[in-house]
Amino acid sequence: AIGCTGGQHRSVYISNTLGEYFGSQYPNTQVRHRELT
Repeated sequence: AIGCTGGQHRSVYISNTLGEYFGSQYPNTQVRHRELT
C-alpha cells in the first residue's frame, strides 16, 4: 500500500508508475485507487 498524508497526487503518480514497471514483468499486477476525488 502506498499513501500520502496531506498530498493528493504523489501517491497516485507513484502507484501508477510502479504499476507500469511491475506490470511489464508481472502480467497480473493490479493498481487500485481507494479514493478518487
